[in-house]
Amino acid sequence: MKMDDLKQQLETIRLSQGGILTEEAIVVAARPKKHPLHNEFTWDNSAAAKQWRLEEARRLIRSVYVTIESPKHTPISVRAYASLPSDREGSGGYRAIQDVLANKDLRRELLAAALSELDAFKKRYSNLTQLAPVFSALELVKTKQTRKTSSKTMRRRPEAAL
Repeated sequence: MKMDDLKQQLETIRLSQGGILTEEAIVVAARPKKHPLHNEFTWDNSAAAKQWRLEEARRLIRSVYVTIESPKHTPISVRAYASLPSDREGSGGYRAIQDVLANKDLRRELLAAALSELDAFKKRYSNLTQLAPVFSALELVKTKQTRKTSSKTMRRRPEAAL
């Protein structure tokens, strides 16, 4: 379904509900086979139940936290498992955060994913001027990371500077 068509359908549902769009209202509206949103849903209860259980498993994975301790920093509580973009390209899966942080390449991938998510956050909330200092800090971190990555590349491959 095209984005404009989807937006139009959702707006129609929202307005029919007094200005509030709910998941329940969308499902109820899309139930008739002729509704434009009908094919966006899994109506086979067996398949839908399987997908729901997978989502519940994801929620369980996201609910587990561990404390990361470092001699340089105050201990912090973080999610115990990380889903890296490279893992999502295949069959998916989660890695123990300690394994990710202990591996230079995986840690770099996690940082890149975090910065990408922060960019999405910035795009979503850029209209809130109160967050401008947060966005400035994000740009500073990205600049530092870019410089750090560039300087490492130059040290490893001096011919790249030519």
